[in-house]
Amino acid sequence: MKTKTKNEREVRVLPVSLEVRKTGDNGKRTIAGHIAYNRESQVMRDWWGDQFVEELAAGCFDESLKTRAVIGLWSHDLGQVLGNTKSETLRLTSDEARLAFELDLPDTQAGNDAWEIIQRGDVDGVSFGMVVKEDKWSEVHHGGREIYKRTILDAELWEISPTVFAAYPESAVTCRSLEAHKQHIQEARTMENTEPKKKSRLEQVIEELEKEHEEGETVDKTQETRTRVPAVAIPAGSLEERAAFNHYLRTGELRALAVSSETKGAALAPVDFAKEIVDGLADVAVMRQIARILPPISGKAVAYPRRTGGAGAAMVAEGASITPYDLTFDQVVIAPKKAAALVEVSNELLQDEAVDLAGYLAQHFTDEIGELLEGQYWSGDGTDANLLGILAAVDELDQPIIERIPTAGASIGVEDILALWAALPAKYRQNAVFVCNSAMEAELRKMKDELGQYLMVRDLVTGLGNTLLGRPLYLAEGFPGTLAAGTDALMVGDFRRGVYIGDKIGIDIQRNDAIGFYKDITAFRAIFRTDIQLAWPDALRVLQVKAS
Repeated sequence: MKTKTKNEREVRVLPVSLEVRKTGDNGKRTIAGHIAYNRESQVMRDWWGDQFVEELAAGCFDESLKTRAVIGLWSHDLGQVLGNTKSETLRLTSDEARLAFELDLPDTQAGNDAWEIIQRGDVDGVSFGMVVKEDKWSEVHHGGREIYKRTILDAELWEISPTVFAAYPESAVTCRSLEAHKQHIQEARTMENTEPKKKSRLEQVIEELEKEHEEGETVDKTQETRTRVPAVAIPAGSLEERAAFNHYLRTGELRALAVSSETKGAALAPVDFAKEIVDGLADVAVMRQIARILPPISGKAVAYPRRTGGAGAAMVAEGASITPYDLTFDQVVIAPKKAAALVEVSNELLQDEAVDLAGYLAQHFTDEIGELLEGQYWSGDGTDANLLGILAAVDELDQPIIERIPTAGASIGVEDILALWAALPAKYRQNAVFVCNSAMEAELRKMKDELGQYLMVRDLVTGLGNTLLGRPLYLAEGFPGTLAAGTDALMVGDFRRGVYIGDKIGIDIQRNDAIGFYKDITAFRAIFRTDIQLAWPDALRVLQVKAS
């Protein structure tokens, strides 16, 4: 069965024999390899636990190669670009057997690292990122058993990355089109089982004799014994679990679903439904794109060590003893707080079996909770149920923990942007990003350097947005920059090093049909628990408009 798939980025890692060669007086360094077509992968599994093998159909990337540029990255890092088909430093050739590539390495730190490590043989894999447009599913024999097989017919190729090889079975991959195939197979089997079969003449005679025999007997119906069908556990992430969850949403009946221990009477949302919301939050709450997201928390809180001072290394003379480290630490405590959202659904929609109610609610809960957290992560005041946003965090003297860099005057100029960048310690600049809101972005669009070049430049390499001073610029409407005197206007730093976000495992979903009795609606409540903490404030700086 062929299916059109959602535009979700998928990444695969393959073992590849990489060829290295150095040519010309200019010392141009090139690595080359290929990705084979029409060859089954090792066994993979998707996020929902189903195992399958995958095969790239010959020419599946051909249409994409005609219309879009492909970039070469070092180990997936968008900040370490190795080449681009647009500049012909990355060259791709597709035939009936394979997709071959040649990548000229730049004279940069990333290029030099790649050349050295690939020469030594430490890297023996190539990763490619793609968006699958059309695929086909079948069932095949593999390793003595039946398994699903996915054939990719049409896909957009986005990137080629030399990377350390990771075995397929260890990686869970996004592949929602398998659900559609399984549903199709289930429907076909159901039709086969329910379709009346034509009986032979002998079967008809036997059936008539049995009927006559039953009519001649006297049966005591009161003595009839019925056997209750035992309950069957529904595997997590399956279509059956999704159906059971939709049944709960429509009727309020918990059928083979876990009850939340945090909120008595609420259902603990299935893993795929919770993941759909959590993944979607990053599209609304920008902080979740740039901060470090910690592993889900099962308890009330979790503490992470944070270094506060001391030296971790020193030069030592030959034969001399090594002085013990005098490092000092405190703790970052992540204690998730409750973010709740309420969505009302008409009972007409509730009764429509064709509607994936879980998917409908997931989108609404994502939008509502995401907009709430966008403000909380930046500016929550920490009182009562609120989070303590990173811009509101203060020390014992009631001074902001993140260092503020004041502008030279009441308005913001190019020199202020450069001063902010200079104030960020050099060791954090490599992975630094800028963040502002729409008001500041409008000002940045006008700014030019001494050569007349704009500071804010469209990112043509990855197509992911704008850059400022060569680093990514994120637009976050939750960032409270009004550009008034004494307010924050722009932020820069290595957020993954400086900011931690921790979420509680699971999302609680509760149904209430009494609240909207007179309006013929049913209300649903989702509860998601999260917290944010400054782990290393020195990795961040804020530009503040000079107070009047």
